[in-house]
Amino acid sequence: MAKPMLDGTLMFPSEYLAAEEFGGRDVKLVIKDVKLDDLRMTDGGTERKPILTFTKTKKKLVLNKTNATTIAKLYGGEARNWVGKEITLYPTECNAFGQQVECIRVRAKNRTGAVPPAVPETGAGADTSAPVTDMQQIQGLLANRTVSEADYDRACELSGLDPEQIETDDVMAATAAGDYRTAIKLVIGKIVMAGGGTE
Repeated sequence: MAKPMLDGTLMFPSEYLAAEEFGGRDVKLVIKDVKLDDLRMTDGGTERKPILTFTKTKKKLVLNKTNATTIAKLYGGEARNWVGKEITLYPTECNAFGQQVECIRVRAKNRTGAVPPAVPETGAGADTSAPVTDMQQIQGLLANRTVSEADYDRACELSGLDPEQIETDDVMAATAAGDYRTAIKLVIGKIVMAGGGTE
């Protein structure tokens, strides 16, 4: 649902960044800090969420798994190492709770604008022209009696694909329904289509 605006400005601004404020443009920001904070939810309760603050704006960004994974691919998994690093945010639409909503994503590119090369697990000299995947490990996740959200996250990490390639409507519908087995099968299909492996 779109947020009400007047002359390109939110009528009810928040301390957090909103996709509507971007005006359809990419925005580059330097990370000042990464911390956990208790956010008030719509049901009146609170939930602990990771928050990014930036050097040139007082606005904050609530960090979801998709954006955190993208930043980790750019600058490593330890969030403290993200401080001082530049990221590019862009407005887009994503599927949440069965409907298309405006959201913010982090571009999977480094500061020069080039997609950083994936590091092959098989050692130096491996071919990086196609996504680096470990299809056996991903398929092994499906052998589990119960496939969890953590298994899905691991499959996404192993896939070598950008979040934009993974988060299509079919995958998001499966994860929203808690059907992570189907979601992983769909990710495998995307790896095959990208030329990164065979089923």
